[in-house]
Amino acid sequence: MKTIRTHLIDASVLVKLLVKEDHSDKIKKYFNDHSVFFTTSICFAETLGVLKSKINRKEISKEEYLCASEELMAYIRGDNIQIDDLTITDASNFNLAESFVKKYKIDLADSYSLFIF
Repeated sequence: MKTIRTHLIDASVLVKLLVKEDHSDKIKKYFNDHSVFFTTSICFAETLGVLKSKINRKEISKEEYLCASEELMAYIRGDNIQIDDLTITDASNFNLAESFVKKYKIDLADSYSLFIF
């Protein structure tokens, strides 16, 4: 019997899935070979911000930007990637996220990902 695992993906993985970067091919292969992917609403927004930065720095064309954005939306709409909406303004969630920042030396956006399940 095949084991099904839940995969949590952050913005850096989403960007590599959408545009050509180092190791994008490995990310795409892994994504195509597995299922049950989750991201947070924060990572979704962060991904859009990274794509915007890439177009502003002329690392990708406007067409690549639009295609990547559309592909991201298709993954979400098709349930290939599910978004866990976090209540980021809730004080207890923020306090927990902040404790992860201090404990694991990660950024606040990534720390929210640690407690979505």
